[in-house]
Amino acid sequence: PENPFYLKQVAYFYQQLHNYDQALSYYYKAEDLDPEDGWNMGNIGYCLQQKLKFYEALPYHLKANELIINDIWILSNIAYCYQQTDAYRKSIPYLEQIIIVDKKDAWAWQ
Repeated sequence: PENPFYLKQVAYFYQQLHNYDQALSYYYKAEDLDPEDGWNMGNIGYCLQQKLKFYEALPYHLKANELIINDIWILSNIAYCYQQTDAYRKSIPYLEQIIIVDKKDAWAWQ
């Protein structure tokens, strides 16, 4: 199908089944049709980080952060990927932003 909505729906179901390769194939097709969808960028990044491809995930999370400002899930994923690549200093601003946006988010305080 050429409808990015349905491609992302199928991708999300594969993601929920932890079939990240299959999910990515559909998310990438949706990206080709709608490259400015921040949620799709975040989901691509999430699938890549679940495959332990943190360096590949980061550009997608960073793009999602440009498109969707101050989203805790996106900020958390950026910080997590930086931490997993030993770039702790780079993760700090994103964790601090989470604290500003939502003082009750437990993940940022751990």
